Amino acid sequence: MTLLQFKKYLDQEYLFDKVLDYILAVLILSCGLFLIYESLLTDWSNQLSLGLFISTLLLATYCVYFGIVGFLRIPNLTQIHSIINNDGRENNRKRVYDLAKKFNLFTYPYEIRDNIIMFDTKKILFGNKELFFYYNDKGIYFNVQHKNYRDPKYGCYYSTKKLTNRIISELKDSSS
Repeated sequence: MTLLQFKKYLDQEYLFDKVLDYILAVLILSCGLFLIYESLLTDWSNQLSLGLFISTLLLATYCVYFGIVGFLRIPNLTQIHSIINNDGRENNRKRVYDLAKKFNLFTYPYEIRDNIIMFDTKKILFGNKELFFYYNDKGIYFNVQHKNYRDPKYGCYYSTKKLTNRIISELKDSSS
């Protein structure tokens, strides 16, 4: 398997999630724009108290922000991060499993395809993450996905980014 095939595998694996996230982003953005339109450009807001009017504008602003953020982040959900080294295939495989032990990742009992390993975190508070690792003799490549079916995958972007940065720093430190 090549790196391009790994990217295609991830795109195919999360195709439904991306479509659903785009639909949610459109709905959230539309709701925010509708609330702004109704609040500022029609007589509907004349019947509201000041507190309710401000709350409506804050909710509308949040919806617009969350919808725009969705459109900016959804294309990068299947971004592949790479740690390039020439340690060999077995050493890279060992480094991936050592990383899983260190981060206390749940290992699925099989490798998905040639050189692809899937892990899952055990976090309860910030939602679970799915981690896909692909290794070969040239390096280690991985993707981290938020795994929570109650909200869009781009909703917990910062906790996913934090885990990604920790993995990158750990793999770079272990190669030295």
